[in-house]
Amino acid sequence: MKKSRAWFLLLLLVPIGLGIMRLHFDVDVLNLLPPQLPAVHGLKLYQQHFANSRELILTLETQSAEQTEGAARAIAQRLRSETGFVNSVMWEPPWLEHPDQMAELLGYLWLNQSPENLVDLSNRLSTANLDKTLQATREQLSTSLSPEDMIRSGYDPYGLT
Repeated sequence: MKKSRAWFLLLLLVPIGLGIMRLHFDVDVLNLLPPQLPAVHGLKLYQQHFANSRELILTLETQSAEQTEGAARAIAQRLRSETGFVNSVMWEPPWLEHPDQMAELLGYLWLNQSPENLVDLSNRLSTANLDKTLQATREQLSTSLSPEDMIRSGYDPYGLT
């Protein structure tokens, strides 16, 4: 009798083992949403490549862009005052909120370039070559058909970026 009970338990272990192998533990909440929706796909891509578990993204919807901007500014100011809950708040791109830091970033990037690029920049910005650099930019703006060149040269005639 004991042998038949042992064989029965061994036979019972086979379906239990197969059932356990089929189990899949998924802790990602986004996998509960329908995968065919583009918004879900976009959220998954954002979470995979950009998201930080310490970040919170708020979206606002109002009647006009001015109302949205005002509401975003008010929320950001209110959250910044709550230092016990919030480490930092970004409500617009950093270069718009703190344009003075953009110059520091550009300087840092240029100092970390190869020595040849730094010498080239120094030569372009020297007082002897400054007029030549502006003339070359003006020539490029008048002859180029590339929208990228026209936009970049129009806003950055000295080629700093």
